[in-house]
Amino acid sequence: MRDATGQAVKELLAAALRKLYEKLTVTRGQVALAMELYVAENLSPQAKDITRRSLRGYGYAWR
Repeated sequence: MRDATGQAVKELLAAALRKLYEKLTVTRGQVALAMELYVAENLSPQAKDITRRSLRGYGYAWR
């Protein structure tokens, strides 16, 4: 059951990203960066702080 749920989530995420890419003016690199940040923030609490600090200089801001 867990594998089926994981696969469904992956397919939904892929579909959502495709739709975002179609509708918004974002680059593939921006989508890739967003995915990397999402994965990093969910794998380790320390990664959340590190990625936010390192990207602050690039104009990214979180509330």
